[in-house]
Amino acid sequence: MKMLKKGTLLLGILLVYAGFSFAQQPQPRPGAPRPGMNRAPMNQHDRELPRGGQPGQGMERLEATKIAFISQKMDLSPKEAEKFWPIYNQYEKENRELLKQRREMAQSKSDMSPENRLNEQFEFEERMLEIRKKYTKEFGKAVSSDKVLRLFEAERAFKANLVKELQQRRQRN
Repeated sequence: MKMLKKGTLLLGILLVYAGFSFAQQPQPRPGAPRPGMNRAPMNQHDRELPRGGQPGQGMERLEATKIAFISQKMDLSPKEAEKFWPIYNQYEKENRELLKQRREMAQSKSDMSPENRLNEQFEFEERMLEIRKKYTKEFGKAVSSDKVLRLFEAERAFKANLVKELQQRRQRN
């Protein structure tokens, strides 16, 4: 159970950092896949987590992999991508801020009663849902409802792939 919690925490940290670095860049970095471009299906190398290299380089590759994965799953046209990605960046920024607040609160209130901790967890989940609802409407201004649904499915699939890869790495080591 502790390993699952650590794995979930590690996944959350990876996604927060990946999203944070993505939001800092208004334009895609050289070499990163461009949103909205049709791509060939991803091969096994594209699905693997980045390894080694320069500090921060792994996060950039993870971010680029996530962008490519979501772009492929949503099948965005260049016009849709131009409207969609700025909205998505803001969505990711709000999610990161909420996660940051949650971490700070958890660190400062470690002596809370279980009942209060549960209530705090429910409040956090409600706020996450509010953000998703808000941005579902915003995404709908840039792309069809079908593509918004594909976005959320792609995010879940990407996270599942990430967790699976982390577990496989842990077993190899």
